[in-house]
Amino acid sequence: RKLEQYNVLNAEFRRWWASIAGKAVKEYGCDGIFMDALLQATSPKWVSKGWGRGKEPLVAKAVADMMQLAKKKMGDKSILLYNGLRSSDRQGAMRGREFLPYADGVAIEHFGAFQSQTKESIAADIEAVVQAGKAGKIVVVKGWPDPEFNWTNKTKMKLPAAQLAEEAREKITFSLACFLAAAGENSYFCYSWG
Repeated sequence: RKLEQYNVLNAEFRRWWASIAGKAVKEYGCDGIFMDALLQATSPKWVSKGWGRGKEPLVAKAVADMMQLAKKKMGDKSILLYNGLRSSDRQGAMRGREFLPYADGVAIEHFGAFQSQTKESIAADIEAVVQAGKAGKIVVVKGWPDPEFNWTNKTKMKLPAAQLAEEAREKITFSLACFLAAAGENSYFCYSWG
C-alpha cells in the first residue's frame, strides 16, 4: 500500500507549513489551528512506511520544531491545539506528551473507545487531563457513547439520525462523568459518534 506524507524532516517544508498556520491567523482571522493526526506522524507503523524504522526520534524532533515555528508565525495570542494524547490498551503507554510544551492545548480523541477501552487506559486518560490542565493547557476530551457506537460501525450508521441521537443521549453518563472527574479550568468535552 502506498503512503504519501508531508516530509517533516525537510526544514523548507516545516517553514512553509508554519507560514500557512501564520497566514490562517493573521490574514484570515482564525484564533489558531488544530493539528490533527499528530501521533500518526511519529507512529512506528507510519514512519516505517515513510522515512524508515529508527527515524521516529528525528520525526518527533522535526514535528516539535514545526510546532514552534508555527506558534512564532501565528503570534502569542493564537491557539495551537493538537491531537493528541492517547493511551493504548495494546501498548499500555500514554503517547503524545512530548509535544505538550510546544502547544497551547491538546485533544484526547479516543477517550474510552478504540484502543483505549480498559479501566487502566481510561484512568490514564483521566490523569492526562488532570496533568495537562495543571500545566495550564487547554484540554479537549472526545467522548463516545460506547466503544462500538462510532462511524466505523456500518450497521449502526444505517439507523436514522434521530435514533442515533437518542441513544447517544442515553449513553452520555459514563464518558461525561469521567471527564468531569478530571476537568480543569480550560477543559472541554466533545461528544458524538463521528
